[in-house]
Amino acid sequence: MKFRVLENLMKEIMKLGVHIVTELENVDVINGEVIRRNFDEKAEKRKNRKSAFTDSVEDLVEVC
Repeated sequence: MKFRVLENLMKEIMKLGVHIVTELENVDVINGEVIRRNFDEKAEKRKNRKSAFTDSVEDLVEVC
């Protein structure tokens, strides 16, 4: 699940007055804020550009 979808879902649930406790490895809920832990924007972009045949599109281009 993408972070933005999870964040919006959790915010909507919290509007109902529900207290959320998570055990997710990369997301915390602190004082009503959904926070991504250890977020690395460059790593996230690489992850989104992965190919089924190599680690990333950039790796494929480097090989050629």
